[in-house]
Amino acid sequence: MNGGSTERYLPGSMDALTAYEHWHRYFYALGFVKGKVVIDVACGEGYGSNLLAHVARRVIGVDSDSEIIEHARCNYLRDNLSYQTGLATEIGLPERTADVVVSFETLEHLEEGHQKLFVNEVRRVLKDDGLFIISSPNKLLYSDIPGIINSFHKHELYEDEFKKLLTDNFDNVHVMGQKVYVSSFIWTEESVGFWNEHVASSDSKGAYSTQRHKEPLYFIAVCSHRDIKAPRASVFLDAGEGFLKATQLEVAVCKTELRNVSDAARIAREDAMEARQQAEIALMEKERAYREAISARQEARAALMDRDRASEEATRARYEADVVAGDAKRAKEAVKNLEYRVWLMENSVSWRLTYGLRFIRALQRRCMKNIWR
Repeated sequence: MNGGSTERYLPGSMDALTAYEHWHRYFYALGFVKGKVVIDVACGEGYGSNLLAHVARRVIGVDSDSEIIEHARCNYLRDNLSYQTGLATEIGLPERTADVVVSFETLEHLEEGHQKLFVNEVRRVLKDDGLFIISSPNKLLYSDIPGIINSFHKHELYEDEFKKLLTDNFDNVHVMGQKVYVSSFIWTEESVGFWNEHVASSDSKGAYSTQRHKEPLYFIAVCSHRDIKAPRASVFLDAGEGFLKATQLEVAVCKTELRNVSDAARIAREDAMEARQQAEIALMEKERAYREAISARQEARAALMDRDRASEEATRARYEADVVAGDAKRAKEAVKNLEYRVWLMENSVSWRLTYGLRFIRALQRRCMKNIWR
C-alpha cells in the first residue's frame, strides 16, 4: 500500500469475525487461480499468498513494508511462492506478468487519485485475458450508518463509485457482496452446493422471517477484458471452529477478568464502606473527646476560680485574725494597765484615808435605791 498503513490482519491476532472475512476472500480466489501466475498486491503478512500457492503455478506477494515482506519470506516457504517490496501504484513487475491479480482491502487505503493509478498499474501487469479480483468496504454500511471513522482509510467508496472505477478500466465487471452472518446449515451429500435460503431476523424473544435482503459490508469484484461467467456465490465454513473457539476463549477470559475486577471492586467498596464507618466512629469519638476536654477545661477553670476565691478568703481571714489578735493583745495590755492602776490606787495613802468617806457614799446610794423603789 502507498503510505505504509499499519492496519493489517495477522492470523491469530484478531477476532473471529475479521478472520472469517479475510480468509473467505482468499478461499474464494482459489477457484480462479489453479495453474495460474498470481500477483497478490498488498499481501501483508503473507498468509493469503501462501494459501493461493497451494493451487497456483506461481504466486508473487507484493507489499510496501519491507519488514513485513521479510517476515513473509521467513514464514512461508514454497518453491512457487516469492515476496517482494512494491507499491500499489508501482508494483515493480514487467507488463503482462500475471494471469490473476488479487488485492483485498487495499483500495480504501489510497487517495482517490492513487486509486485510479492503482487500477491502471494492475492493468499493466495483467495479461490481456487476465482476471482482477478486488475487495473494498461498502462506505454506506461500513462507515456512514454506524458512524465509524477508520483513521487508516483515506478514501472509501460507495457501490456506484466502486463499480465506475472498475468498469472504466475493464470490459466485464461482476460485483458481489460479502458479510459475515450467523447461520446454520442442513444438508445431505447430494445437496452440497445447493440450498434453500431462509432469511430471518432475531431478537431476545427468538427468530422470525423477514423480507430484508443480505446487505454487503464489503464489495468483491471479478474483472476482466474477456467474457467471464457470473461468479457463483460462496460460503466459507469453519468446520473446526478454531477462530470462533479462540474468540470464545478470549470472551471467557474477559468475562473471568471482568468478574475478578467486579469482585475486587465489590471488596474495595466494602472496605471503603467499613473505612468510612470507622472514620465516622473515630470522628464521633474525637468530637466526644473534644466536648469532654472543653468540659474538663471549664471545670478546671471553675476549680481555679474557687481556689483563688478560697485563697482570698483565707488571706482575709488571716488578716481579720491578726486584727483580732492585735485587739486582744491591746485589751490584755489595757487590763493589765488598769489592774496596775487599781493596785496603785488601792495601795495609795489617799485611798486608805478616804475609805470611810467611800463607805458612807455607798450607804447613801443604797438608801436612795431603796427609797425610789
